[in-house]
Amino acid sequence: HERYGEAGKDFIEVHHLRPIATVGQRYELDPKKDLIPVCSNCHSIIHNRKLPYSVDEIKGMLKT
Repeated sequence: HERYGEAGKDFIEVHHLRPIATVGQRYELDPKKDLIPVCSNCHSIIHNRKLPYSVDEIKGMLKT
């Protein structure tokens, strides 16, 4: 919201910290441990390589 104004208000995506393809069918999702809110741009960059970037890597990119 700070950067995009009203266009970004209440707009967020949710990233699975454990890739869905790596968990079994019986896996129980814990939203507090397994999900993190990220903006659309960060979410796209996270998945821009086969082994997804970590949230810490993305934070490092934003600091430089």
